[in-house]
Amino acid sequence: MFGGVSMLQRAEWQTLNNIAASFTDSVQVALQFQNKNFDSFMRSLMPKLKALKLNESLLVPHAISGTPIIFVIEKAGDETANFTIININPELLVFHSAKAEPPKIRFQTCFVLENVALEKIKDDAFWGLAWWVASTPASDSQTMTPVTVLYQILMPFLSGKSFAEIQRDQPNSDGNSELRTPQRSEAGDLKCLTEAFQYFMRRRGLSTGVRKQVSLLLRLTMLEFVINDMRFVQQLSTAERTLLHIACRQIS
Repeated sequence: MFGGVSMLQRAEWQTLNNIAASFTDSVQVALQFQNKNFDSFMRSLMPKLKALKLNESLLVPHAISGTPIIFVIEKAGDETANFTIININPELLVFHSAKAEPPKIRFQTCFVLENVALEKIKDDAFWGLAWWVASTPASDSQTMTPVTVLYQILMPFLSGKSFAEIQRDQPNSDGNSELRTPQRSEAGDLKCLTEAFQYFMRRRGLSTGVRKQVSLLLRLTMLEFVINDMRFVQQLSTAERTLLHIACRQIS
């Protein structure tokens, strides 16, 4: 459909299909999270966690005080998994590495724990406290804010290390992590999904050139969908307008 499609090799298309399958497999979990019912969410999540095969991944949409984040769980061994937080909100990246590159500040948007015991990821207590993190607004009266609980309580619980050790072990520039520009609009949930897609492409070994091609194709395809849909919608939200302006600037 677009110039450049033929430049992608068959193996690269297969990798992209596998990534798409991970997103599709997570839809039901996402719907239950949106319904804000913890019991339904857990009934949807646990069978998928138990069914993960080696090197397969599950995306778990989540939040910090209502702000979207994503957990990525990738089975790394018979009893272990890698657990990654994808967080793109600059106000909630206080525990992530950052680097000033004027006029921008780039953040490590992917916070990675490697070789976590699967039993800890399946622990109901972990998800119960994570649900509190997702649904509780931050307040000055709290001894620990939700974002602090996520990083300084739940991450050490999973890893079995102190938070200082976890920070020291964070990758800086490999396939697991990359310093990137955080969210700058109100379209946080959409940005979080695209960041997750970028993470998967890096993780699965797609080159920078291929990732750029795929990103361009996604933007062009989404604009085609929007052009078609705008024939039937009467108004757009502020976040939708912002996203469209960004997409048009990037394509032009």
